[in-house]
Amino acid sequence: MELPLLLPSFMLILFSFSMTLPLICEPHLSLLNNLADRRALLSFEDHVSIDPSNVLGDWSTNMNFCKWTGVSCSKHMQRVTYLNLTNTGLQGKLTPHLGNLSYLQVLALRNNRFHGSIPHEIGSLYRLQVLVISLNELEGEIPASISGCKKLQRLILS
Repeated sequence: MELPLLLPSFMLILFSFSMTLPLICEPHLSLLNNLADRRALLSFEDHVSIDPSNVLGDWSTNMNFCKWTGVSCSKHMQRVTYLNLTNTGLQGKLTPHLGNLSYLQVLALRNNRFHGSIPHEIGSLYRLQVLVISLNELEGEIPASISGCKKLQRLILS
């Protein structure tokens, strides 16, 4: 066969492959994002030193993290959108890895015993709408990076 006859066939195959590539890669990209959310939550758990009510007892790698206590996810993409562990008596530090929960809209950790400072990585949460971390033992300045939370509507730090 001559080269000019092969060229149209090759171009058709290349075009067909390029159209299916996003379909092949999208599930893998979603899986990587889910792993990032899982790692961020597990880092949060690792930074909790005391869990008197065993609220994080079901935070197990054997279960989908969207079913863990206090965690809610988007239905379509299975990304963490809501983390509510208010009034649970948790004690520890806030992990900088919370900034990796890129779909997080609500972070509610009111009335616990978190200490240390607010991680500046919180400013990476540009979808965050509600941040409630009042009635903890946090100290230091509010990080300037919080200005990166462009959709923030409620900020309760007392």
